[in-house]
Amino acid sequence: MLKLSHKLLNFSRIEKINGKLIYVSPGVFNPKISLSSVFLAKNLEVREGDYVLDLGCGTGIQAVFAAEKARKVVATDVNPLAVKCTWINALINGVAGKVEVRLGDLFEPVKGEVFDLIIFNPPYLPVNPQGDLDRAWAAGANLELLKRFLAEVASHMHRESLLEVVFSTLS
Repeated sequence: MLKLSHKLLNFSRIEKINGKLIYVSPGVFNPKISLSSVFLAKNLEVREGDYVLDLGCGTGIQAVFAAEKARKVVATDVNPLAVKCTWINALINGVAGKVEVRLGDLFEPVKGEVFDLIIFNPPYLPVNPQGDLDRAWAAGANLELLKRFLAEVASHMHRESLLEVVFSTLS
């Protein structure tokens, strides 16, 4: 269903989400297709001055909302198109000075860094991804991506860090 929805919407578009304009590039997961991205953006608990990591940023919707209160947001994604899309959305929404976008897999682009808040809307379907867009919902046949995330996340947190993750019963 996710793949079919993206095939039907495989064109550049602007979505209005919680009062913000979010550009969606072809090849990047559209946050309107699944309620988890919109739910997470609406319910973020960012403290004033937080140093935030938006892991697997996609369009950058979480980074854009977090940047309202955060000192700085680092947004990462393995998909080069998502990295570009996030940068565009930071510009459109006037938070480019607070958002740094990096290309890479999971915690690789932030080696040695510790954050006050880590936001992750992970892929959760137990299937192997067939390309960059599939990585938005496919966590590996045995949920390998989620297992790697859980094994590494604590090393990027301090005693008072927060972790905000959305998960689905589909997996």
